[in-house]
Amino acid sequence: MDIYRSEELLPVKYYHVVFTIPEQFNEWCLYNPAFCYDTLFKAAWQTLRTFAADDKWLGAQAGATMVLHTWGQNLSLHPHIHCIVPGGGIAPQGQWQNPKRAGSRGFLFPVKV
Repeated sequence: MDIYRSEELLPVKYYHVVFTIPEQFNEWCLYNPAFCYDTLFKAAWQTLRTFAADDKWLGAQAGATMVLHTWGQNLSLHPHIHCIVPGGGIAPQGQWQNPKRAGSRGFLFPVKV
């Protein structure tokens, strides 16, 4: 039996979230990539977890699929992580919780925050 990735998706909206580092730190990634990329993944996940746990935004445990890109479109060093985040999560009571304030512009969490 063939299983397609689309069959594993939750029936919810998904959001594309990107995390990057300030340009001044890009060169560090050439000299200690394991430390830099591990730190970037940890910071991205901690940020998503913190926002998702906040009752103001979601109040639930979130999930994400993350992919590291080390170069930009113009082939310059540009470490960043693309995250695909489901629009919701598992609330403390065990049920699915939709985002409380998914903005009118379609963002999971407010950009300014």
